[in-house]
Amino acid sequence: MNAPRPLTSSDILRIWEWGIDQSPLHRALAILSVVYPDVALTQLAALSIGGRDAHLLAIREQTFGTHLQGTAACPACQERLEFGLTVSEIRTATTLPHFTAPEPIQLAIADYTLLCRLPTTQDLLALSQDGNLAHNQQQLVEHFVLEANHDGVIIAPSALPANIISDLIQQLAVADPQAEIILNLTCLACHYQWSQLFDIATFLWTEIAVQAQRLLQEVHLLASVYGWREADILALSSHRRNAYLEMIRL
Repeated sequence: MNAPRPLTSSDILRIWEWGIDQSPLHRALAILSVVYPDVALTQLAALSIGGRDAHLLAIREQTFGTHLQGTAACPACQERLEFGLTVSEIRTATTLPHFTAPEPIQLAIADYTLLCRLPTTQDLLALSQDGNLAHNQQQLVEHFVLEANHDGVIIAPSALPANIISDLIQQLAVADPQAEIILNLTCLACHYQWSQLFDIATFLWTEIAVQAQRLLQEVHLLASVYGWREADILALSSHRRNAYLEMIRL
């Protein structure tokens, strides 16, 4: 599949305005739906988490470039750490997945044989919002375990023991590597080392929100000086818009 188109200035403001009061999962789908308007929302939600994140990473690269600059708080001393990485360092596949539901996979864990599919955004949206992690994990397992067999006997996914579920989640992470990107960080202040999950959906949304605020300021300034409409200002290339802003600031 070809690389997606970059987000336009109008796209960024539309996504930001709609996503302010939405959950991170809905924001991720909003970004995808703007770039892929001909793909049904149900198809976007049926991508594996890794498949979804592969598309979000590609959109991020096309829109903001290959370099990512982030911050993290040291768990030991709370010092803010800046880190940089490139898209290629966290991309796990060279091609983007098609908009189809993940094919079921068969896993053998101890004396259990499991027919599963990779977790999707749709699965995560269906989870209870009560904050009960154990209940949500069990609910999630019942969503993506299609069939469970223990020593030749079919059992309900809800009957799987905790150690089997733990191994299952680890194997699914290996099968969908883009879904779990772990960064190894070191605090420059206290030299504490830790691992932290990198979530492209949250990272990209944050960048979109920052860029939206910048665009609104530019629209306000140009509209105040020239009397142009928002749509006309956003239709300008960033180079032309910046040229006008520089002339205003002289």
